[in-house]
Amino acid sequence: MFMAEAAHFIGLHEFNPVGKTAAELLAKVCGDPKIDCHDVFSALAGPDCCLNKSTTCAFMLHAPQPTSMRNLIHLSQMVRNEGVRRYDYGNAKENMKHYKQPRPPLYNLSSIPTHVPMLLTHGGQDFLGDVPDTRHLLKTLVRNHDSDNIEVQYLPDYAHADFVIAYNAPRLVYEPMVDFFQRH
Repeated sequence: MFMAEAAHFIGLHEFNPVGKTAAELLAKVCGDPKIDCHDVFSALAGPDCCLNKSTTCAFMLHAPQPTSMRNLIHLSQMVRNEGVRRYDYGNAKENMKHYKQPRPPLYNLSSIPTHVPMLLTHGGQDFLGDVPDTRHLLKTLVRNHDSDNIEVQYLPDYAHADFVIAYNAPRLVYEPMVDFFQRH
C-alpha cells in the first residue's frame, strides 16, 4: 500500500498542501537560510532550471490547492502502472461495476477530435511528464490525430514547475502559447 492509499484507508479524503499546519511548516523551513525550498520542487518534479527562491517560496505558500486523496491515488496508479488508465478501484468486482471489465480501461485518446489544434509543451527534466512518456503520448496522438494540427515545443532544461513560475517562462512558454492560440 502506498502513502495515498494508506491515508485514504484511515479516513483522510483531502490533501491540503497549504493548510495552516503545512503553511507554518513551510514558512519555518523556507525561512532557514541553509535550506533551499527549490529542492522541494526538484525532489518531486525534476530539477528546475529557472526558479528563484523567493518565487518558489511564495508559490508554495499560496498556489498549491487541496485535492482529493482519490486524485493522489489515481496519480500514483498512473506512475506505478503502465499506460494512462482510468481509476483502479482496487478489486475486480468494483472495476466490473464501473467499467464492465476487471481492469480499468486505458483512456481513449482517439476520441479527441482530429481537427482540434494541439500544442504540447514538455521539458527534458520533468519527472511528472518525462520525455519517454511524452514521446509515447505523441506517437499515440499522431497515429490518431491530424499531425498538421499538433505543435510540439521541447525545452530541454525545463522541469515541471518551470512551466508555471520560471523567470523566463513568459518568453519561452507563454508567448509561444498565445501565438499558437492566435493562429488557431
